[in-house]
Amino acid sequence: MKGGIGEVALSPDGSQIAVSRNLAGETQVWVEQLSTGALSRLSFDVVTADRPVWTPDGHRVAFLASKGNNRRVAWMRRFDGSDSLQRASPGDTKLDEITFDPLGRYLVLRTEGSGPGSRQLLIVEIGKDTMPRTLIASKFDQYAPAISPDGKWLAYVSEESGAPEVYVRPFPNVDSARFAVSVGGGSEPRWSRSGTELFFRNSRGAMLVAPITAGRTFDHGTPKVLFTAPGL
Repeated sequence: MKGGIGEVALSPDGSQIAVSRNLAGETQVWVEQLSTGALSRLSFDVVTADRPVWTPDGHRVAFLASKGNNRRVAWMRRFDGSDSLQRASPGDTKLDEITFDPLGRYLVLRTEGSGPGSRQLLIVEIGKDTMPRTLIASKFDQYAPAISPDGKWLAYVSEESGAPEVYVRPFPNVDSARFAVSVGGGSEPRWSRSGTELFFRNSRGAMLVAPITAGRTFDHGTPKVLFTAPGL
């Protein structure tokens, strides 16, 4: 695939990837069929389309882009481009991250940062909320939301300790508990599909994994380094 590749998102069935791709100074979202290598552009008539994510059913790709009023908001389209571009979330809040609850109940969004403490997490209950509501906000930055496969736990990054660290909270009732997972730095948390592992990176380029025991309660083991790849 030619061009500068940014974010990569694997479809739920593992057959396709959505990527942000920069060609000739323009970043747009493309979808590639992994079995054939066929590549098609998904985003049109928008500026700087990136951070693609799949809907839980695998039928659509959501991404962030600017259009018209130049506000960076969330858009959505079928992976095959057979429908028109539509808004993925209500409101005009400037956004820089979007993720779906695997059970299809909620969207979690992250506001566009404009200074220390300005990156906050918002939530939209699909089909009910007409505007995003605050999920986690404080004087510290909060970002990189990732919801567990069973929809019960939210992993995210907070800088409340003075450095980025990975935390987990119950979801969507995030105020009922909070668990620190990483030690000495952590970013970009991702759940395994089984929900029994949580992966994240640190500032030294190491990829780590923490074993997870979660159901009605949450517990985790000591994170272990899988490999180190600075710049990955």
